[in-house]
Amino acid sequence: MSEPSISSLAAWSDAVAALVQQAGPSVVAIQTGRHEVSAGVLWHAGCLVTVAHPLRRTQGIPVVLPDGRRVSADLAGHDGATDLAVLRLGDEAKALTPIDVGDAGQLRAGHWVIAVARSIDGDLSASQGIVSRVSGPWRTWRGGQLDRLIRLDGGLYGGFSGAPVLDAHGHAIGIATSALSRSAGIVIPGGTVQRVADELLSKGRVARGYLGIGIQPVSLPGEVAKAQQLEDPEGLLVTSVAEDGPAAQAGLLIGDVLLEVASQRTRDLDDLQAALYGDRVGQRISATVLRGGQRQAIDVTVGERPRSHC
Repeated sequence: MSEPSISSLAAWSDAVAALVQQAGPSVVAIQTGRHEVSAGVLWHAGCLVTVAHPLRRTQGIPVVLPDGRRVSADLAGHDGATDLAVLRLGDEAKALTPIDVGDAGQLRAGHWVIAVARSIDGDLSASQGIVSRVSGPWRTWRGGQLDRLIRLDGGLYGGFSGAPVLDAHGHAIGIATSALSRSAGIVIPGGTVQRVADELLSKGRVARGYLGIGIQPVSLPGEVAKAQQLEDPEGLLVTSVAEDGPAAQAGLLIGDVLLEVASQRTRDLDDLQAALYGDRVGQRISATVLRGGQRQAIDVTVGERPRSHC
């Protein structure tokens, strides 16, 4: 290897180490078990963001600060559907510097990224990789909505869930999590982090619409779909109705086939969840069902999904 190449490699290595050090004052370790940690990051002043899935308590959560001090934090709110949580620190938060947030919208497949975390002893840790896939809005298997799907090219090492993921400019484009995919790490985009964190700080939860029904996708017979002038035969069969839930109060019955909610076709669970997004809670909307071979419009007031319903 020639001398210029060695110099270039050394310069690149120093630059990467500098990015990690630059993020360091914003990153903490959160002890989630006797020997287990996740990462946390000060997203903006007063907003310490981490992942929800490893948390086992709501108060006295052990946190290791950048200066090595061990303090405790309380849970301000969590959202399992997006795997995000916000913790409250006292005056200790003054020891943290808000991370430099970038634009996840500029990310493309093949871009190099690096995640920054801390060990249980407070040492900085880093893990690099590339973005293997980027696409548009994505609904998680838990029902949460991410602004974009950003998939990494492999899984995450232990302790890196909750870590800020930096681009080559050192800007945080999101938070890493291992809980939203079995095969690869997922980056929760910065826009999603900001939106969910703001709601958690103000309400302690993320409101999601709830009808109180069990459903399963069905394909209607061709002649039925044609008679109802449906371009496709898919719908949602109501298999259960929660007692005193919004659907029960509106008169939905087991055996109804849900065709539309709030003027949106409901072919699968994703369609229904999209129609019931948070700003629908409390609204009176119209649902179209197929009952006894005939269309019927039913007005229903959207409830808020109980916390026990994931």
